[in-house]
Amino acid sequence: MTLIGAFLINTIGGMNGAISMFYLPVTGDLGFSQAEFAGYVSFMGIASILVQPLLGRLLVRFRKYVRVICLIAGIVGLLLFFLSARCSRLHQFYIVGALLSLFIPFFGILLGVSVVSAWFEKYKSIAVSIVTMGTSIGTVIYSQIANHFIRAHSWRIGFVSLGISGFAAVFAAFLLISPAPDVLGLHPYGWEPEISKGSLLYGPTQKEALKLKGLWLLCISCLFCGIYVIGIQQSLAPMLQVDFGYSSEFAALMLSLFSILCCVGKLIMGVVYHRTGARISFIYAGVLLIISMLMILLLHSKTAVVVSMCVLGLGNMFGTVLISAYIQEMFGNREFSAILGTANLFFMLGSVAAPFLVGGIVDFSSSYRGAYAAFIIMIILNVGLNLISEKLLRKKGFPCTETLKGNGINGNAACH
Repeated sequence: MTLIGAFLINTIGGMNGAISMFYLPVTGDLGFSQAEFAGYVSFMGIASILVQPLLGRLLVRFRKYVRVICLIAGIVGLLLFFLSARCSRLHQFYIVGALLSLFIPFFGILLGVSVVSAWFEKYKSIAVSIVTMGTSIGTVIYSQIANHFIRAHSWRIGFVSLGISGFAAVFAAFLLISPAPDVLGLHPYGWEPEISKGSLLYGPTQKEALKLKGLWLLCISCLFCGIYVIGIQQSLAPMLQVDFGYSSEFAALMLSLFSILCCVGKLIMGVVYHRTGARISFIYAGVLLIISMLMILLLHSKTAVVVSMCVLGLGNMFGTVLISAYIQEMFGNREFSAILGTANLFFMLGSVAAPFLVGGIVDFSSSYRGAYAAFIIMIILNVGLNLISEKLLRKKGFPCTETLKGNGINGNAACH
């Protein structure tokens, strides 16, 4: 039940992809430029820069009340999408976007993964991959809902439809999710007392983790990841219309195809990480992303677009499965939410910069190609920093999970 509830929470992460369906109708109706309206999306991430680490601490301190936190945020989020539908001026979009950014993190990777990871010791990376599939399913569902209501009625009704459908998912999640098992006097799946020596919590605190160079390199990597993940997600639909001349229906279909393959890719990535570990997983995801970007830049046929969306979906894994599984493996579960919140802070910084970067390039060149060339460079930097981070942390005696299995809970000073 908790796994399904966490999955439903993560569907709200698909709103980022659905918002891209509003770029052309809103700018065409109200006369904004691409870069100006991109500010709405950026403002949706600005307050999240502060909220992410605070949410991580909140989930550590108020672990008993995760369901209440989810429901309150869902109600406020619904009202703010209604306000988006009432906006007519640029500053109104910015204000509502900033308010949304206070609550959207409650439905992202941090909450969903924190809830479900507490319930799994065995097959944790696979459970995380299933939960993060929610963001991709959400993109498919919400982009189709938004496109339908925008074309049948208006972009304003499209915002209302997103608010209602998103709240329905949050309310269902509220009914299903549970606090961490130790709060209920239970044990996670795969818990072994002879390994854990009676303790459910292991790993460094957030304060201890922040002293490690490996974590800071990971955070910088998350910054680049935020730029290319959100940049790609927000630009796919308008790029196919502007650079390729395809219809909005085809663009929405390709966005859905990309999201469906993300679901498949997350499940595959969970298995790959479970079997091969972080290093091979980083390289695997990076190679697929670079191939997809080159196909988008160099090949223009419909067949090439379809294939590139499939490859892109299979490789777009770092911001979801990989970062969560990697932090859980390396740093344990003692303050997992807080450490993941720190990494997500840098991801949100990148996501704030992405719409401005892409919008500025489009306004200057009337094309998205320059942005996609920049994404290739950022993907390479992301993979390189991840590999260095992994190497440095292993030199320090991480991951904690291996220490536990090999030496018991007190086998490594950083992990006990």
